[in-house]
Amino acid sequence: MTNQKKYQLVIEITTSSGYLIRVSYDHFRISDAFSHFKLGNVGNYSGENTDAITFCPSNMDIDNCSTACQRTCEAPGICQDEVCTDGEVCFCPDGFFMKESHCVTREQCGCYVSEGQTIVPEGDFFVNAGCTRKGVCTNGEIIWDEGYVCSPNANCEERNNIRQCYCVDGYGGDGETCTSLIPAKDCQEIYDDDSTRNSGIYRIKPTGWTGSAFEVYCNMTDGGGWTVSGLPMIGTEITF
Repeated sequence: MTNQKKYQLVIEITTSSGYLIRVSYDHFRISDAFSHFKLGNVGNYSGENTDAITFCPSNMDIDNCSTACQRTCEAPGICQDEVCTDGEVCFCPDGFFMKESHCVTREQCGCYVSEGQTIVPEGDFFVNAGCTRKGVCTNGEIIWDEGYVCSPNANCEERNNIRQCYCVDGYGGDGETCTSLIPAKDCQEIYDDDSTRNSGIYRIKPTGWTGSAFEVYCNMTDGGGWTVSGLPMIGTEITF
């Protein structure tokens, strides 16, 4: 067959009871030898008794209702029997799941979380009610962080349909760690604000200091709140 002439694909099927089904296609394509002459790009059909044939999309299989198992992204571990009626049915093949009206891979489904019956897209996260754990959708599975907890200066809230820890007004951060947007006067004030902080570099502005806030090293061990040293300006060192 070549492209020099218009061809028509005609399929005739005679059932065991002598019932004839005839379908014709004006638009179709047959691949080359490299692809083993597969039939593809089939267009609309016309013919007689076509209501006796079940036509499935190219990415779906057809099977008898008694053996077909339709799995969905919302419930990947359960066969959805209600999608099947008498006779044959189109369904997603093994390894694929129904998402709206398409068959997709498990990774394309995202992750199903039974709490709230939520689908979490690949790479996105889900925080449970109470914000006591956070899960990230990775390769079709939720990887849970059981140590997720809100900062003392954060609340567990849902904003724009996203639930997580959010810092309260006057604080900034990711919700797990919230830092005052107004510099503390010393390390003791930082420690009193959140005693779980680690020792490290923090910005402070001591009472009476007229310059800008500056960085100091705060020792948060042994009772915490120890301001070690700071450099508010070049050549000047202040020790508290």
